Amino acid sequence: MWVRGKKVRTLESLLGPNGELSDIQQAFIDEAAVQCGFCTPGVIMSAVEILESGKEYTDDELRKLLSGHLCRCTGYENIIRAVKKTMYKRLGKPMPAE
Repeated sequence: MWVRGKKVRTLESLLGPNGELSDIQQAFIDEAAVQCGFCTPGVIMSAVEILESGKEYTDDELRKLLSGHLCRCTGYENIIRAVKKTMYKRLGKPMPAE
């Protein structure tokens, strides 16, 4: 009932027209940010909203924005790195050295 008349975005809706992964989905694979997969859909969908803001965030800001998700597998560093990598790519900036 709560979604009646609303548009719902899902992880599957991020796929390209030929089934190719979106940039954030690919970054999660590239950065080994996926382990068991339980938290992955929610984290990626939150990342989509963060990335669509078009803003540049610090690591601390990204951690705070993603803090509503619990991940017991990756320790969050790989998740932050995947979001950060995609953020810089979308902003057309080089990824800073860590």
